[in-house]
Amino acid sequence: MYTHRLHQTLIIRPEIEFLQIENALERIGWKKALPTFSMSHCIAGEPEAMTWEWAGGKPFISYSFNPVAKLRVLDVASLPPQKRGEIAALIPLVNDEQLQHYFTSDNVRERLLALWTCHETQRLDWLSNVANLHNDSDATVSAESLRITEKLKDLAEHRTQVLATLRLVASAAEKIIHDIHQQREFIHVLMPTEDDCKALFDEHLAPAVFREIKKTYQTLGNLDIEKDFYHVEVMAAHAGLLRWSNELSDRFPRGYRDITGWMKPHKIWLSWAWIKPLEKEEKKEKTNNKNNGDKKMPEGTFSQSKQRISYDGLAWVDDHWVWLPKIYHILSPLIQDYIDDAQSSAVSAEALH
Repeated sequence: MYTHRLHQTLIIRPEIEFLQIENALERIGWKKALPTFSMSHCIAGEPEAMTWEWAGGKPFISYSFNPVAKLRVLDVASLPPQKRGEIAALIPLVNDEQLQHYFTSDNVRERLLALWTCHETQRLDWLSNVANLHNDSDATVSAESLRITEKLKDLAEHRTQVLATLRLVASAAEKIIHDIHQQREFIHVLMPTEDDCKALFDEHLAPAVFREIKKTYQTLGNLDIEKDFYHVEVMAAHAGLLRWSNELSDRFPRGYRDITGWMKPHKIWLSWAWIKPLEKEEKKEKTNNKNNGDKKMPEGTFSQSKQRISYDGLAWVDDHWVWLPKIYHILSPLIQDYIDDAQSSAVSAEALH
């Protein structure tokens, strides 16, 4: 199973009952959180909402149930891929083959399930399937098809705007990136403060992150780039977009998937690669730039070369850039320590009772 490709929203097969879900999650260490609201049960033994926590704290799993189409949703946005994989191994999820079956089913509830699944998981790639039910024989299905089509179109437009903004951010950051590799004295200007760490990460972990990042800055190696690696590709993404596989997150080191549950989701992060273009790309670059003499590939061009040197960890905090190179190497063990401590405290508390 490719756990890193599991979405932040998991749709459970409708035939799976809540008790099975509850037992499976408890078997792998999840505990139900005390409800802060009155839970309704339209169907006996089937709550419409539930939350599980890990050792009395983060990460959390949120569950919702729509009894009309037996839509069972697990929000696992804060979970790293490994823990999502543990859940997927025990609880059957709706896959694309089953989703296609629901779209073409004679059962009205299954067609609704297909529509609501696409809505919950923001499946823009299934927009045409959603639109195909505009004229469904069932009025409710037809109305939901129209409503969800508009929702997905709005989402697509919003994503286009976000991507355009992130491309501008990435382009604007190229000078900073050149300075990182050409002016060693400039690097320490980018060292984050403890307040910067609090702005970027879970407040419980920020002090420890700051302590570790100070050590990293004392041991930074050579950052010079060989002259043949002159083309730089920069990718910008909000931390929240790194929680699942998409066109942005796939250009970041996979280690970010393990830590994004403890990152502030709206902060912008950058990854970049210095590339030695292929010979055919160099010929094209020389042709396009022969009048101005710039040794740079045309804007928007992505090299096919596999000869690249990758970096990451530049983040925008309020009004300035900070650099936390390979932050997942620092944050992952801190998260594990935090979870282990919380679990030990929870076990001790249970023993006292």
